[in-house]
Amino acid sequence: MLPYLTVRRKAKARVLKMKETLPDTLDLIVVCVEAGMGVDAALNRVGKEQADQGLAMGEELLLATQELQAGAVRKEALTRCADRIGIEEFRGLITFLTQTEELGGSIARSLRIYASTMREKRSQSAEEAARKAVISLFSSGLLYSTGHFHPLIRSGRSEHYENIIESAEGIAMPVTNLYEENLAGYQGSEGG
Repeated sequence: MLPYLTVRRKAKARVLKMKETLPDTLDLIVVCVEAGMGVDAALNRVGKEQADQGLAMGEELLLATQELQAGAVRKEALTRCADRIGIEEFRGLITFLTQTEELGGSIARSLRIYASTMREKRSQSAEEAARKAVISLFSSGLLYSTGHFHPLIRSGRSEHYENIIESAEGIAMPVTNLYEENLAGYQGSEGG
């Protein structure tokens, strides 16, 4: 059981790293294609550069380009790569590239648009995470600061008043009498 959990944890970490590097990878592919390289050559170049840096995305791109060099069709090789990686954005990129190529559109322009969309998604997810962190910090701070008053809020029994005052100050006060006097005064003002 432990080896399975270790492998699963490492696989999730690898996928997360690839997801984080995908927009940068896409930008590098855009630069290569705009510089005049073909898509296969751009994938090979970016794969080598990123594999030299120790990035998992580079290793997967290199494997896909090796499949292309062995004679596989680009769509099939990239689809297998997307299946290995398991990132929805990368699957979307493969579908986008395939449709652009089949319809005869500009691959460089399409990649540039897809890259800008990926950057927007990344910034939106970062903003969302920041908002969640602020709410979490605020709510935990609020709970921490009102933690001692929680029994008072939940019930109006006088024994909670006594316990809190005794534990907070170490002084036993006749809270029961104060509570009864306040209660009598409140009931008297209601009846009158």
